[in-house]
Amino acid sequence: SLTIIFTSQSSEVPSEFLTKAIEVSERLDDEHQENREEAVRTLGALLHFIASRENQVEHPLELTFTDQILLQDENQKKSVDDFYRKVVSKLVLHMDDESEIFRNIVLGCVITLPSSLDLLVGEAVKKVRGKQVHQEQVEKIVEKIGGLIV
Repeated sequence: SLTIIFTSQSSEVPSEFLTKAIEVSERLDDEHQENREEAVRTLGALLHFIASRENQVEHPLELTFTDQILLQDENQKKSVDDFYRKVVSKLVLHMDDESEIFRNIVLGCVITLPSSLDLLVGEAVKKVRGKQVHQEQVEKIVEKIGGLIV
């Protein structure tokens, strides 16, 4: 599974795995609960992996192939930020799922994301707060990152 790859790798992940993980985000709306749950786990692992790689890069000459994909230039950095925003927004939207079990799985993923993503999580929560039918999970995120949500 892609989740295992992202959680077990400390430096290099082939680009085809990164591309495949992005495709997994479409499985959040799959009719099969197992696929949806695996999509959440994979996207959470991917967000952790990318955030950790960005934090580890101190010496540009020592970039791995994965780092070059993620941090190639300012446009690439913008792409990574857009990707973060898109995935985090999708995850937050899915905290309003009909299934409480699934909502809690998504909450577990979002609430454990690296603090470097708190601002993006706050933006996503701000957009849905008060609009979702199921507010309990959203309010737990608000408790965690409180001041970042205006």
